[in-house]
Amino acid sequence: MEIKDKTTRGKWYVINIKARERQQPEHYVQLFEGLKNVDPLITINANKSASLQHINFAARNEQSLPRWIEIVLMTYTILDEDSFYNKRKKEDVMMESWNPDWVANKNEVQLIFVPEIHILAVKKTPKVSLNTVLKYLTLAVECIEPDTFEVTSIKDKGVISRIQNAYAITKIEAKISFSNPAHTRGFQGLFDEKFKEMNPSSFELKAENKNGLSYTSNDDGLLNAIVNLSEQNGFVKARIKDQEDSQYEIIDTNHHPAEYLIKCRGRELLSYMYKFLIGKYGEK
Repeated sequence: MEIKDKTTRGKWYVINIKARERQQPEHYVQLFEGLKNVDPLITINANKSASLQHINFAARNEQSLPRWIEIVLMTYTILDEDSFYNKRKKEDVMMESWNPDWVANKNEVQLIFVPEIHILAVKKTPKVSLNTVLKYLTLAVECIEPDTFEVTSIKDKGVISRIQNAYAITKIEAKISFSNPAHTRGFQGLFDEKFKEMNPSSFELKAENKNGLSYTSNDDGLLNAIVNLSEQNGFVKARIKDQEDSQYEIIDTNHHPAEYLIKCRGRELLSYMYKFLIGKYGEK
């Protein structure tokens, strides 16, 4: 009897995991090999921790690199054996047999990483938020190589364009890190290159026009460069209005991550996601 391959359908976020130095695919593979070997236990908040369920590496290609790495991240509550309580009898419960590896409220999320472009896709699920994944990765990579990697969600391009095309911008805050080689051009590339020469871990900008005059972005101006860089390398928070007669509103790109609806056959998901991410974020 032939087993039908069901179609999988879901939304995915994307994260940029970027090395400050040694921006080669081998370095990113070594990072995930380190995560697999160490499997750091990361505290997300008082009631939630996270660790790996498993990491699978694709077969090595002609460059001896896996095309993709599949990760399943688990979140759960670590229980205290002395904190159990019988609410009906109104008394503490003593656990006679206890295994410290027992946890509760487990949830999982699927991640797919492409070392070639250091982009990680996160399957959207109500059980594990994007912010939880970002916090896990930010703290976990520090356990493997401290002060080496930046972890940033990629922002929705439509929201970036909305800021750039606003009728008026009266206040803007931005935080960005450097981009990747060959990903910037023109003034944006020059700004990025000068930024790298300074060698800071990040660049922050705050600008406000208290007189109500607008900041408008030239096609190749400073503001435009910063907003463009923030799509994959940071965030922007701006007070804008779209039209002359519209109301001002505040847009924070952290609240607008990029999302992609993916539909493919289940057994083809990993190869499909590899091709999709390379097409979106590989060098053009």
